[in-house]
Amino acid sequence: MHVTRCPVPVATRAPGGETNAYLVGATRSSPPDERGERDADRDPAILVDPAARTDDIDRLLEDHTVEHLLVTHTHPDHVGAVETYAAETDATVWARYGRTDRFRDATGCDPDRTFTPGTTIPLGDEHVRILDAPGHAPDHVALEAGR
Repeated sequence: MHVTRCPVPVATRAPGGETNAYLVGATRSSPPDERGERDADRDPAILVDPAARTDDIDRLLEDHTVEHLLVTHTHPDHVGAVETYAAETDATVWARYGRTDRFRDATGCDPDRTFTPGTTIPLGDEHVRILDAPGHAPDHVALEAGR
């Protein structure tokens, strides 16, 4: 599994004027052929915290199929492009159980599924587990990548 960080400029008072979005991608299962090319299928991925629509995020998505979309919490500097990327990728949109109204108000879209701490989200032959990360926001979570 690989994690790619993508700084996103935001208009809120985030430190440094940026929030990090992340693309969590499954490890490639098909090795390159003799020409160095891989299977035509794109790698499955999870898009996390798309704060805004950017060319950098769009480039990251070119080689991936976004299967899941989630946010670590619903502060405005983490959710600005959730609705846009959800519509474009047809990904499963996740929100924290018991906080779906907060999610809907912040993102403008309804979640497809909910998670609780301990939920695992499959990604190829691997998975991401949701961990509770209280303190920064009432719905704040962290992610643990695993096999």
